[in-house]
Amino acid sequence: MKVKIKIIVISIFIISSQLFTGCLTHFHSPTLESIEGIKLNTLNFKQLDLAFSANISNPNRYKIKINAIDAGVYIKDQRIGTIQSDSLMVLSKNSSSVIRTSLQSTPGKLLMNIPSLLEFVMLGKELEVRIEGDMRIKARGIGKRIHFSTTERIQ
Repeated sequence: MKVKIKIIVISIFIISSQLFTGCLTHFHSPTLESIEGIKLNTLNFKQLDLAFSANISNPNRYKIKINAIDAGVYIKDQRIGTIQSDSLMVLSKNSSSVIRTSLQSTPGKLLMNIPSLLEFVMLGKELEVRIEGDMRIKARGIGKRIHFSTTERIQ
């Protein structure tokens, strides 16, 4: 009798683990569609803080909770700042969601990219910005850390 109970418990465990891990085997990473609403929060000799909205698409059949973001922002392979957020953000299933976050930097890091920024502002050239980092997400009770890298051309 005890052997049958053990076999049943082990079978239930194996089946449930397959069901729960199967949820994220067909996981598709969320993609950044656009950056909008850039607003200058703070600008002084020590700190630069830009708030913006990011339109993120979730191609999965389930909602995703983003628990934390830690990313670097680069212009021509020069790191100009960081994006960090510990607030909970929810991406609806099979849709696009807008999340608010901010970029923290120093004026010195931006001065290193003055030629690129001047071309962008004065000559109207495209500015290529790369965002690379990690996200802690949770979907259907399973947590995962994913690495992402995206390049946006700002006109």
